[in-house]
Amino acid sequence: AVERSRALVDALNRARASAHVGPVGYYLDDSPDFSAVRRYEKALAKAEKEQARREKKAKAGRPVEPVEMPRPPDALGGAVLWSRATDADAAVAQWMAQPGWRDRLVAPGRDLVAVPSDDGGFLLGLSLPAERTRRGAPLQWPRDGQAGVDGTVDVAALDERSRAALAAEGVEAGQAVGPALSLHFHRDVAEAFRGSIRCQAFCGGAAVEGVLVDHSSDTAGCFAFVPLAPLQSGAQVEVRWQVPSTLLGGGGVGAAAFRVR
Repeated sequence: AVERSRALVDALNRARASAHVGPVGYYLDDSPDFSAVRRYEKALAKAEKEQARREKKAKAGRPVEPVEMPRPPDALGGAVLWSRATDADAAVAQWMAQPGWRDRLVAPGRDLVAVPSDDGGFLLGLSLPAERTRRGAPLQWPRDGQAGVDGTVDVAALDERSRAALAAEGVEAGQAVGPALSLHFHRDVAEAFRGSIRCQAFCGGAAVEGVLVDHSSDTAGCFAFVPLAPLQSGAQVEVRWQVPSTLLGGGGVGAAAFRVR
């Protein structure tokens, strides 16, 4: 179980290296938050098994009484990230799909994460806060020159705020869109400046249509541009963020170009 957790930290550090951020260390944790998620994990598996049994037993055309699913603990998605993925890289990729979680995973000021020493789905503890930046240009994801970026993401894999913004543009659940292209200040951004932040993206030279999502109320200084359609495999994508110079100490945010897997 410990080796499995170490593999998760290795996968996280590969994602951080792709973003040009230094590695993190880890410690083994058996906190109440981890225990609550493990109890939820077991209760959910039991409920799903019972639901499958009822559906199999039901006669054709007869309604099936649904099983009441357990309520997720408050720690889930906050202090603890959880994944049922079959391998560590897939678990990290699942978390990286959501800009808010990505912000916490690639934070330059993070030096430690918590992992469990017991068996089960992948767990990552983020209760220790990352040190915030004070000034300078924000981190872009994907970074300039990054390769192997997945060009397709299921809408269901995104966070609630992004799904709502996409729904307002007529993108329904079950559809596929492009990956959230994000900007991370890792510090508070005054509300007066948030409305001036813009993003333009070009795939193979053609402008990409998308929605800009401000995550600042949940994740300080986090913004994302979500393409309305998947990005073409093998294409080069250029991203240009427009940010008030006041937020950058007089500097700027350079364009980032990356290659889609």
